Amino acid sequence: MYKLELYFRRNAHYEADLDAIGQLMRRIAAKWKIGFEESDVDKLAAEQVRQLIDDIRSIPPQTRGRIVSSRGKVLPLSGSKLLNVANTPIVVLRENESAVSVFPHLLGTAYFDVESSLDRIL
Repeated sequence: MYKLELYFRRNAHYEADLDAIGQLMRRIAAKWKIGFEESDVDKLAAEQVRQLIDDIRSIPPQTRGRIVSSRGKVLPLSGSKLLNVANTPIVVLRENESAVSVFPHLLGTAYFDVESSLDRIL
């Protein structure tokens, strides 16, 4: 069973985009009959945040590409290896509870942002 998870921080500069991202994810969930969850990271326990970081890092690099922000690309983890939800929402795709993909990410020279990646899934 697949599931999409959206992680964000309220009052971040991208807050105006959250409704559109959430609607797109709900359309994907309905079309492909998969689960969907939204989480404000400020409401998660510290252990849940650590587990999310570990889950993201456990995705094979061949699939997830680069996930640590640097050189102008906004990615799921900050340079200090913490969740970068202050700068970008993060979408995790899970299969049977295991993280299999994350957006945004940088694979080679191709940057996959959240919205365009969700459009491709739809």
